[in-house]
Amino acid sequence: MWRRQLTGVPRSQDWWAGVLFMIGSTFFALGSFQPYASTVGSGPDAITFAIGSIFFTTAATVQFAQQVGARRTSITHGFGAAWWASAVQLVGTVMFNISTFAATVSGLTVPQQDRAVWVPDMYGSIAFLVASYLSWLVVCGPRWAWHPRDDQWWIAVANFFGSIVFMMSALASVIVPATGQVLSPLLANLGTFLGALGFMLGGYLLLPAAARPATVD
Repeated sequence: MWRRQLTGVPRSQDWWAGVLFMIGSTFFALGSFQPYASTVGSGPDAITFAIGSIFFTTAATVQFAQQVGARRTSITHGFGAAWWASAVQLVGTVMFNISTFAATVSGLTVPQQDRAVWVPDMYGSIAFLVASYLSWLVVCGPRWAWHPRDDQWWIAVANFFGSIVFMMSALASVIVPATGQVLSPLLANLGTFLGALGFMLGGYLLLPAAARPATVD
């Protein structure tokens, strides 16, 4: 098993990425919590998601910058799975930015909502799935592995779980043209809430991981 550690990269970057992902996940979990949404209304609830997406993008930018710096210090200067995972993840967060900020605009027609909100949300969810799979390859290789004592394994599992349920939420969020309503509000909110918890756990696990020295198994 190849453990994801990069020599010469400041561990504080992992710490900041973890904190930013946890903050962004908190906003996503809050926005998908129905009692909160019912209390504040659709406008403030949409803004809650938009704020969370900013923290997600900032965290993804930190991780991408980390990989860029690691590539510069690498002997081969190649684009490995970790680099691609961070790049694809960053693209996904930008898609979430577009989707969540578009959702704050009132008065959109159903086709406009599909194009401006649902389509980038779907692209972002796909990007997160791809990035999570690439991160899994970095930690465990192409096969399933069971390493419950390895925090990097738990981070990969938490992020993969979060990406899967984010995709479930995106699929459930499509607007049915005949009714003008979301296909399944329950699954949409549940998927977002559980996905936020997954990335919150992954971010939290980055904090102790950032304090340890870099090693390669």
